[in-house]
Amino acid sequence: MKACPEKALAQSEKSGILMVKEKQCKGCDWCIQACPHGGIVLHPDTGIVIACDLCQGEPKCIEACPEEALDVVTSDEAAEKTVHRRYGQASR
Repeated sequence: MKACPEKALAQSEKSGILMVKEKQCKGCDWCIQACPHGGIVLHPDTGIVIACDLCQGEPKCIEACPEEALDVVTSDEAAEKTVHRRYGQASR
């Protein structure tokens, strides 16, 4: 959110989901460069960014992944625990 010079990004206080204020977005892509998770992309037709909104709480990518490799985590610490748990299971 801090990377956006137009203040076009906001985070929902309730869900924590990143929201794009489309009328303010100029498509500069600074947020895309700043996002370490790859959750922001530029829409090819509109030139406005799209941020992952977790499909309003039911992420379709997680449901569709045939390898069950995706999960929603709430912190870096939780992500690290998930990675260690899965790698530990895979090596056994």
